[in-house]
Amino acid sequence: MNDLELCVYGLKRSGNHAIIYWLISLFPDLRTVFLNDVSQSKEDPFYGKKRCKLFGFEESKATENFHSIERDVLLYSFEDSPDDELLGRDYMDCVLNPEMDRKRREAIGPSQKRIRIMILRDPFNGFSSRLKGTKDGQLRNAQYSIQQISGFWKNMALRAISDEPSPAFDDEFVILFNRWTSDRAYRKSICNRLSGVYSEKSMDSVPKEGGGSSFSGRDLAKLEPRRLLNEWPKIFDWKRLKRSRVYLKRLFVTKSDRASALNQRWQAYQHDPEFRLLFKDPDILRLSESLFGEIAGTREFVASVIAEAPDKS
Repeated sequence: MNDLELCVYGLKRSGNHAIIYWLISLFPDLRTVFLNDVSQSKEDPFYGKKRCKLFGFEESKATENFHSIERDVLLYSFEDSPDDELLGRDYMDCVLNPEMDRKRREAIGPSQKRIRIMILRDPFNGFSSRLKGTKDGQLRNAQYSIQQISGFWKNMALRAISDEPSPAFDDEFVILFNRWTSDRAYRKSICNRLSGVYSEKSMDSVPKEGGGSSFSGRDLAKLEPRRLLNEWPKIFDWKRLKRSRVYLKRLFVTKSDRASALNQRWQAYQHDPEFRLLFKDPDILRLSESLFGEIAGTREFVASVIAEAPDKS
């Protein structure tokens, strides 16, 4: 029996793990099991999980059977990590399929409360981070093309706007990454909705899952004095610094400045042909502004893309 079952899904490079670890931090006194990036094609979320993240357990619990371990909260997450048998299918169809959800419930066991959460990031910064992570080799199993990811994002945005709850869950809602990073009141409202204990302890770190941030690098995300002393040869390696030019700023910038910078990362890819191609679809801008509001410079950028001469190929 799970007191709380949280099903979380989002596209890679949408801030999934930052939000997930923050969600876990809202239940400091509860025993929580976290299953990362579960298979979309398997009936049991525990399938193939030799390691799980445990929170609130004694150290000895690390060797127990995760499936049968007594727990208060079970959180499992889906990302667009394609199984061979799912290639070509829509990501949303795979995750939200009612029959698969029924089988997952049978495998997991009963839960007093089931909540499903979609994590969504704006397409400009999400797609640019995705492209950078792919080109830098940080994304593993990136078998979907960026054009397919654009289609997945569009379907998720349409669902977020429609706000259609599933009868199989007690609650279902969307966390907008942009607002989550910048709006404390928004985070508190999410915490209240989950009946959690508000905390921001996890927000200064970059989780290692997914390779961390595409632009700043996980290893340079938190430069405490003790870490500087113990790991300075690795931290100040020139090749790492070349890939992480903003590392010094993280020592001085405020959280609000950091959140603002997250909304400007797309500008590094505004001249990239592959990136520009994604915004020839005017619905992407329309959906983005419906959910996230206007992001500075994006209207002019999309106008310049649409005004380009069409491909002759």
